[in-house]
Amino acid sequence: MSLALVAACSGGRSAGQTAALNTRPSAPITPSIAASATPTEPLTTGPGVKPGEKPPELDARGTQHTDEGALYFAGYFVQALDWSIATNDATLIRHLGLSSCSTCNTYIAKLDSFQRGKNGHVSGGRISITSERLVHGSSSITADEIAQFTLLQEPDVVYRPSSAPSTDASTLSTEVRRVYVSWIDLSWKVVEMAGNG
Repeated sequence: MSLALVAACSGGRSAGQTAALNTRPSAPITPSIAASATPTEPLTTGPGVKPGEKPPELDARGTQHTDEGALYFAGYFVQALDWSIATNDATLIRHLGLSSCSTCNTYIAKLDSFQRGKNGHVSGGRISITSERLVHGSSSITADEIAQFTLLQEPDVVYRPSSAPSTDASTLSTEVRRVYVSWIDLSWKVVEMAGNG
């Protein structure tokens, strides 16, 4: 799995996208958040950070126990993942998901490896959210809400100390991804991130 499989930059929200959403009760999920002895402040520089860019911040709407809150929180997670890839540092995403989130754990492990400098670094792979909405229906992943994003992604280049740089793709790509979130201990948490199936 490429490190740049999913990431995003700010923007992409339109004012009317969440107006028709309804609140649903939370499904029971046992919280189990990954513990870490790492810093809590994200890096502000890195191989993919553009001049003048700053880390994303969670919009106050993303802290509310509403459908709109779930969508804003999921969008923030995608933006935080993008920032983590741009800086090669997992600080922003480290506490947004449950310890059972396998996609979160994969990204954190790869980013931690890059941060330690043993496996080089990744550059590029930045994407933008081109559309977003909540979807309802059955899923094998249990979560309170499912946010679906269409993402436009730049190619990424992985630089490794012992080999030539490798590129995952030579052109922009579009991908549909879902972020599964649940309301746990008075905040949203990422349960999983997967394709749109």
